[in-house]
Amino acid sequence: MPLRSIAGVADVGQAPADVGAVAAALQALGGLDAEIIAAIESVLGRVEDREAKLAFLRALTADRLGRYVTSEVLGQRISERLGDARDVADRYARLVDDPQSTETHLQGFIEEHPWLLGLDYAQVRPRRLLPRGQMDFILERYDGYHDLLELKSPQDPIVSAPAAVDGVPPVASSFALSPDLAQALAQVHVYRDTMSADVVDRLYGLRNTRDPRIIIVIGRAGPLPDHRGRVLRELNLSLHRVEIVPYDVLASRARTILDNVERHLTATRPQDKDPEIEVREPQAPET
Repeated sequence: MPLRSIAGVADVGQAPADVGAVAAALQALGGLDAEIIAAIESVLGRVEDREAKLAFLRALTADRLGRYVTSEVLGQRISERLGDARDVADRYARLVDDPQSTETHLQGFIEEHPWLLGLDYAQVRPRRLLPRGQMDFILERYDGYHDLLELKSPQDPIVSAPAAVDGVPPVASSFALSPDLAQALAQVHVYRDTMSADVVDRLYGLRNTRDPRIIIVIGRAGPLPDHRGRVLRELNLSLHRVEIVPYDVLASRARTILDNVERHLTATRPQDKDPEIEVREPQAPET
């Protein structure tokens, strides 16, 4: 193919030597027929270098028409991109259900996919060292203020209590917060006190950190019997600016976010048109 030779590619198994040359080759062409499109796919489809693909896409979208038609293609890819995100949510859920999973496993996975924590956050900062310990995540909200997220193990219990007998829950005195949750509650209040000090702004450049909202992710809600689940719900109602979120609830939230995004983006509605851009359908070559 002429495109391969211009781009410096010997065969389909070889990545482009110069992505800029590919872009230049495209600009030199008056039109793209099926053969050229197939060549582009063979040249770029096997490129594993993220930066190389970004360079090509930047060149492709350098002008207004390129940005316009690229947005049409991206619109057609919405369902596939949402499918990619659903795959991430499913892998997260399997990791949570795996009895071998630890806090470290979940910390690494969430660092790679911070959107699992929700769409309210402009920036997610993992593993931040402060004078009185290391915080798992500092979450900067869209309004510039911060939340603090502390992870415990998905295997940790949340509320302990004997089993119900014939549907009757045990006496109140037999209920207790698990030692892991009790320790986490004390720990995050030390962190909150630290984040409210001026030293955080001065040493770490984090503004608006006073009195952060706290999220503790621990255990799983699915295995909780109803009488222990009700205590968790009451606990979340009574705590001030502290929320206890089981790992599997985080997974349910992520799936709901994706459902809502898909419902919004794929809704049938009139498409906005740019009157200043005329997009012509490809013409068959003259014979």
